[in-house]
Order: sequence, then structure tokens, then C-alpha cells
Amino acid sequence: MKTIAYLAVYNRLKEMIENHVYKVGDMLPPEHALEKMFQVSRITVRRAVKLLIDDGYVIIKPGKGTMVVNRTATQRLNYVSSFTEALKNKGFDIQLNDCSIEVIDPTQEVAEKLKISEKEKVVCIKRAVYANSDPFALITNYIPYSMVPGLEHDVGHFVSLYSFLEYKFNYTIDTATDTISAINATKELAEKLKLEEGAALLINVRTSFKESVPVEYAITIVDSRQFSYSVNMVGRNLSN
Repeated sequence: MKTIAYLAVYNRLKEMIENHVYKVGDMLPPEHALEKMFQVSRITVRRAVKLLIDDGYVIIKPGKGTMVVNRTATQRLNYVSSFTEALKNKGFDIQLNDCSIEVIDPTQEVAEKLKISEKEKVVCIKRAVYANSDPFALITNYIPYSMVPGLEHDVGHFVSLYSFLEYKFNYTIDTATDTISAINATKELAEKLKLEEGAALLINVRTSFKESVPVEYAITIVDSRQFSYSVNMVGRNLSN
């Protein structure tokens, strides 16, 4: 049976991506070039590219074109790890941009999550995470200042916050509670992540603990097309 034209184009492009003819971070040829390459119509090319997008091989970069991506990185929630550690374990080249560390008064929400007084200072760490040179996520961490004195002087000294805290402050996180939900990109978030306004994002709100005491409150916002979370569940609890 003759293969449908757009499926033939899809399969050939997928094969080229999997064989690293087009590597992660590369841009696919523009539509008119793909038309000539495969001797097909523009509609056929668009249907093939749509399948590649749906299957996580490529994404559309506004103003640039169609970019090959590392098929959806996954952070397993079976153990405590930082977002950047999860990306590095998947082979991503990580860079941090727009980093800032400030000592501030906590909002009521932050104080409640950390179970501290609103008069107690916290360190606020903000970072834009780039993977393979493209914006991937925005992370904001809040930590009681009494636990990490002087951290505000360490801008640019770390990629993985958890590893750095373990090294400098002997600060190890035992457990964490994550709440994950879906949101649409506001204009501000879309500009920072170089996405279209309204694009689907995942937001992970985490409270981390050491010996049952809250030691970190973190908010991670990530492009849902490039990242997912995996949870391992054992048995059934019918009492809940």
C-alpha cells in the first residue's frame, strides 16, 4: 500500500532527526525548502511538521522557524532532585540567565509556606534556565536567610542550587511536596520564555523539608512541550 504523502515526509524527517542529521537545537529547513526536498505541497509539509510537533521532536520558535528539541525531558518525582539536575541528567547543556539573589521580607504566602514570621528575612533567588541555548524555565526559590547567611553574594556561583547548598552550607533536603498544575503563558511569561502568549505551561510549586522543618519554597514555570513529570505509585490506598 502506498504511504500517504505527509506520513512519508514525517517518517523521513523523524529518521533524519533520530540519526542526528538534524541535531537538538538545529532548525529544520523552511517550508519552501522542504517542499522542494520532498516534491510535495506546502499543505503536506505542514501536516508532516504538525505530527513531529505532536510527537515531541520539534517545536515552533516564533520568528525563527521549526527547531529540533530533545524529546520531552522528564523529572521523576520518586526522589528529591532539583530542576537543573533533572535536565543535566538528560544530557542538556544548561545555562542560567537573568540571575538575582536578594534578601527580602517574605510575603504572607511565603512566610506561611516556610512557617516563619513575616518579620524574618528570606533569600529570594530568581533564575531563567536555558537548555541548549534556548529559554526553558523560570525558577524562583525562597529560603530563610538564617539558614543560608551570605548566599546573596553567590550570584553566578552555581547551576544546581541544591548541590551548592549541600556543598557550602551542609544543607540537605530530606523530603519535598510538589503541586503541579497547568497555566497559560501571560504576555510577560511568553516574552521571557520566547513563546506565544497563551502557550501551555506547567507550574510546579514545591515546599522542601529538612527533618520535617520547611527550608525552601520554590516556584518553577516550564514550557510543557519540552518537559514532563513522572510519578511512581505503589499499591492502592482505598482509605482516601
